[in-house]
Amino acid sequence: MDTVTQFVIGAAAGQVVGGRALGRTAALVGGLAGWLPDADVLIRSAADPLLAIEQHRAFTHALVFTPVGAALVAAPFLLRREWRARAGAVYAAALAGWATHAPLDACTSYGTQLLWPFSDQRIAWNVVSIVDPVITLPLLLGVVLAAWLRSAWPAAAALAVALAWLGVGALQHARAADAQGAWPPPAATRWCVPSSIPPSPTWCSGEASTRRPTAGSTPMPCACRSPGAP
Repeated sequence: MDTVTQFVIGAAAGQVVGGRALGRTAALVGGLAGWLPDADVLIRSAADPLLAIEQHRAFTHALVFTPVGAALVAAPFLLRREWRARAGAVYAAALAGWATHAPLDACTSYGTQLLWPFSDQRIAWNVVSIVDPVITLPLLLGVVLAAWLRSAWPAAAALAVALAWLGVGALQHARAADAQGAWPPPAATRWCVPSSIPPSPTWCSGEASTRRPTAGSTPMPCACRSPGAP
């Protein structure tokens, strides 16, 4: 998804996991971890203009890379002596933030290589658009409130809202897939094709039909055919 959403969902996850030990820094650690996988867009080559497209949502988004990515995010924080005593909490916040990124991207239609290096398949669950304020705004509000109140519950509530919305998208996608699988309709269904374009749709169930006239109009003959007939 977009950069803002990836940052705030990572920040929310970081607050839930490490907020008690790290305070407001948990949001920064988790947010950076939630954003950093998209740094793969910097992989470019003048000789191969398609390299950036091929590498985006590739190894940095793989599930097996998550612990490595979290370590990369946590390392700069651990350079400070005061954070070394809480190294476990720093790494946990980074791990939680990084772990949100790839599954959220897989919920869009672009495709994400979750199973790299075992498979280069781009997984796309098609349940949410790349930019969706219904996810972003509650997460942003939850992160801000969690930092202000110094409590993780607003971040947890925002994550619950995001998960619920993704669930709605998954349900709608399943319903659409079921409807598509049921097409074409049964052969008994007939479509009425008028001899000229009427002002409103006309239906019939036999071999021929006459459109019911309205006040001041004349009947319009039409021929019926099954779906798929020429």
